[in-house]
Amino acid sequence: MSNIAAFPSPHDDGGFEHCSADEYAAYLAGSGWSDHARKRKMVMRRRFVQAYPDLDAWLQRSLRERVGWQTNKSGNRRMSGPGGRDVTSDWINYQARPYLIYLALTGRLRLDWGWLLGIGVLHPWPTVRSLGVPLRDQANTLLERLEGLGINVDHEYPKDVHWGVGRLVLHRGDPELSAITSADVEQLRQAIRSAHMIPGMPDLLGPRIETTPVHLAQVRVPDRSRVVPRRDHRPTAQTGFDPQGPIVAHSTACPGGDRPLPR
Repeated sequence: MSNIAAFPSPHDDGGFEHCSADEYAAYLAGSGWSDHARKRKMVMRRRFVQAYPDLDAWLQRSLRERVGWQTNKSGNRRMSGPGGRDVTSDWINYQARPYLIYLALTGRLRLDWGWLLGIGVLHPWPTVRSLGVPLRDQANTLLERLEGLGINVDHEYPKDVHWGVGRLVLHRGDPELSAITSADVEQLRQAIRSAHMIPGMPDLLGPRIETTPVHLAQVRVPDRSRVVPRRDHRPTAQTGFDPQGPIVAHSTACPGGDRPLPR
C-alpha cells in the first residue's frame, strides 16, 4: 500500500511549495523509522522551513549553500570551502536532503542538475520505499527488458540504472518511471557533459573539478539497432521497448574517462 499523498499538479515555472508539518509527520509515522529518528527528521524539516520558507528563493541560493556540508566529516572530492562559511546553513541544508527528496517525490519540487550531480552519494531509495512507490521494481523490470533485447546486463548494471533513474525522477518531480522520455534523458546527458559549466559547480569542487576529474554517468536510451547480443542470447517474444520511454544509466563511460564521483 502506498504511503504517498495525492500529487500536486507539476510546476513548470516554479511555484514550488513545502508540505505541511502534519503531512510530513504522517509520512514518517508510516515509514518504519524509530520514534527518535522521526523526531530528528521533524526537527530537520522545521529548521529548513524556517531558514528557507520560499523554495523558489532557495533554488536561487548558491549551489554550495544548497548542497550543504556535514561539518564533522571530510570529503575526498568536495572542497570544504573558505573559512568563515555559515556552518549553520551548511548543516541545515545537509540535514534537509531527505526532506527535499520527499518534496520532489511528491511533486512539490524539481531538483536542479547542479544539486543532483553535486552530491556524490544521494539516498532517494529509503524515501521511495517509505512512500510505497514501486520505482525500484520498475527499474528492475527495465533491466529484465534489456536482457530480453540481448543487452548483457552484468552485476554493475543495477547500480548504474538506479543512479540515473533516481536523479531523473527527482529532477522531474514525478516518481513514475514511465513518464521519463528521451528528452529528459538528453537533458541529463547534457548536464553531465557540461557539468563544469553548471553555476556553482566549480565553486563546489574548487580546482579539483579540473585536477580530479568528476565521475558522472553517461545516460543512454537503448536503441535496438545498436544492441550487441550476448553470445548466449536467444530472441524472445518480449519486445516492444519504447525508446522514448524508460532509460538506462551506465556510469562506466563519462566525460574524460572513468572518474570518481565527488563526495
